[in-house]
Amino acid sequence: MKGLWKLIQNGVLIVAPVVMTIYAAYYIAAIVNSIGKNLISRTPFANWRGAGFAAMFLLVVLVGCLWQWPPIRRGIGVLERKMMRAPAISSFYRIVKEITRSVIGKKQPFTQVVLVQEAGGGKRIGLLTADNLEAVQLPKQLVAVYIPFATQLGGDLLLLPPESLEPVDMTVEAALRLCITGGVSVKY
Repeated sequence: MKGLWKLIQNGVLIVAPVVMTIYAAYYIAAIVNSIGKNLISRTPFANWRGAGFAAMFLLVVLVGCLWQWPPIRRGIGVLERKMMRAPAISSFYRIVKEITRSVIGKKQPFTQVVLVQEAGGGKRIGLLTADNLEAVQLPKQLVAVYIPFATQLGGDLLLLPPESLEPVDMTVEAALRLCITGGVSVKY
């Protein structure tokens, strides 16, 4: 019976991450395809399998090409400034823009892995997100450190003096993996 239980555990450990990843990728692709199909609903291509996904891909490539042209850049700049003035829209737009820049663009959201001293003598892994907070009217002697939670997506943002941080020679990816898995991902 113990042998069967071990086989089931091994099967779940292999199948669960693969199935969840494939499902998430499929779900995102289905959403993108649906949006694209709505864009091309009046064309003869609308009923082709994957046509919506292809339409979205072509749209993104087209926008990327048009972005190279200065009049388009100025027009998008005007649109962006108007969106930034709309109270509810501006907050949402800024968040989406920052996340997109962090994930796809050249801006790295986390610059350094650090250890943060806890009150009881322990330490927590943190990720330095900003070393100059004057742009948001905070004292320049503080830095922003993101403390990820274990086993969930989320965390705390702490504003700390830089001298209270201990830099760690670890990649951001390794630090996030260590935190999110609760230390289980450490390989021996």
